Amino acid sequence: MSLRVNLIKEPEQRSGSSLNAKSITRIASIVMPVALALLIAQQALSSFMLSSQLSILESQWFAVEPKQKQAIKQTARLNFNKKTLEELDGWPAARLDWNQNLAAIMQAVPDTIQLTSLRVILEAPPANARPAVGSLSRDYQLSLDGVTRVPDSMQVVQALEANLRRHPILHPLIETVTVANFAADDASDDKSSRVFTIQCKFKSPPHKEMR
Repeated sequence: MSLRVNLIKEPEQRSGSSLNAKSITRIASIVMPVALALLIAQQALSSFMLSSQLSILESQWFAVEPKQKQAIKQTARLNFNKKTLEELDGWPAARLDWNQNLAAIMQAVPDTIQLTSLRVILEAPPANARPAVGSLSRDYQLSLDGVTRVPDSMQVVQALEANLRRHPILHPLIETVTVANFAADDASDDKSSRVFTIQCKFKSPPHKEMR
């Protein structure tokens, strides 16, 4: 028979594990503050580096900002000048030779008619008839006011209307010619005096494509 006697009192007995709660607590009390200190140091270093980079970027921005503002102003001025140049370039193709046209109108007016007013109106085309974006067009309307003091006043005005429509210079340019008004001349004591208005609508010139 075997007899085993334990001579170590129960409070003095050790745990079978190499680590006990007291050891873990002791280790944690040392490791945790060290780890926390390292983490704080890392965050402080990262914050310092970011602050340094921000200072560098701010100094670079302060150096570049005036140049950038100047570049924005220059770009806006350049775009404005380009639009102005496009408008000016479009005029030669969209304008009419009024020196030649006025001379033709003088040739078309009979001696029995006195013109009292000549107006050229630049009209904006209707919204549904406007050229595509990026092109330029000019639509003109000519209005002639006059007076005639001959017995056959209506025939004389109709002759002027026909002359304008058939003139070799005006014919390719004019779309319509209309006697818009024909009435007695209230400002004259001559009973045969008549005033009239003739309106001529010009064809739209070829569209000038804008760059």
